Amino acid sequence: MNIQPANRVLRLTKSLSRYRMWTQIAVLVGLLGIACGSELEDLTIRLVEQDVTSEQSGTATLTAKGSRTEVVLRVTPGPVENDPQPVHIHFGDCGANLGSVHIGLNSVEAGKSTTLVDANLLSLVNGNFAVNLHKSQPEIRVYTSCGNIEK
Repeated sequence: MNIQPANRVLRLTKSLSRYRMWTQIAVLVGLLGIACGSELEDLTIRLVEQDVTSEQSGTATLTAKGSRTEVVLRVTPGPVENDPQPVHIHFGDCGANLGSVHIGLNSVEAGKSTTLVDANLLSLVNGNFAVNLHKSQPEIRVYTSCGNIEK
C-alpha cells in the first residue's frame, strides 16, 4: 500500500482549508471596512446664489448627532429688512426640480442659523433633498440661495 498519494491529498486538503479561512477573513475585513466607512459624521454643502440680485451664497454644514442632525448655515447676510429669512430642507434638487418643504429650519438672521432636526444624516444624504433659503417671509416665493444635499 502506497501512503504517498494519501499524504498529498491530506496536504492539499489542509491548503484548501487555510485558503478558505483566509478568504473568509479577507471578505469580513472588507465588509467591516465598508460598514465603518459608511458612517458619515458631517457634510458641508455650498449654497449657491439663485437670484442674481440676492448676492447670497454660503454653506450649510450638516453634522450627525446620533439619530438627529445639526444644520448650521453661514451665508452672506442679506439686507436687514429681509431678516429673519426662512430656510427649509426641501424635497428634490435646486432649480426647477425643487419640491415642497420636508423640514423647516430656524430662520437665518444676520447670515446665521443653527437647527437640530429629527432626521439622521445618512437619511438626508441618501434622500433627494436640498437646503433652500428664501428672501423673506413676505417674499417666501423668492429663493436667494440653494444647495443640494449630496456627498
